[in-house]
Amino acid sequence: MTLRDPRTDGRLARRLFSTGLLSDTKWRKLFQAIAKGYDPQPDHVVVKFVDVAEPKRMHVPFGLHPPRVYIDTMEFDPTELRAIEWLDVPSDIVGLLKPIGRPSFERSGTYTRVTGDASPW
Repeated sequence: MTLRDPRTDGRLARRLFSTGLLSDTKWRKLFQAIAKGYDPQPDHVVVKFVDVAEPKRMHVPFGLHPPRVYIDTMEFDPTELRAIEWLDVPSDIVGLLKPIGRPSFERSGTYTRVTGDASPW
């Protein structure tokens, strides 16, 4: 994953997907909720980027100190939030999602996949 103009990823997401993906702010709220509001905290998540064919494993914790359109990760350095297509968290995080909004999600086995936005936050 390379650093690009975040608008490029926004245009790519709008072209490839029929439903809206989460905005930078909404992804950041989700990452903050996972980092601060979950006990025990998962040690990783699986993330699918819009411009990469295969999902990638990403360690927790995430660096939330970069500018708002990015998070910092050990694996990918600063990463554009809007480049995320979906996120699998190896836990039931449905309780964390309600206070920050209603992104689209589905439970599958031990994972919760967050994919998009069901309503404005």
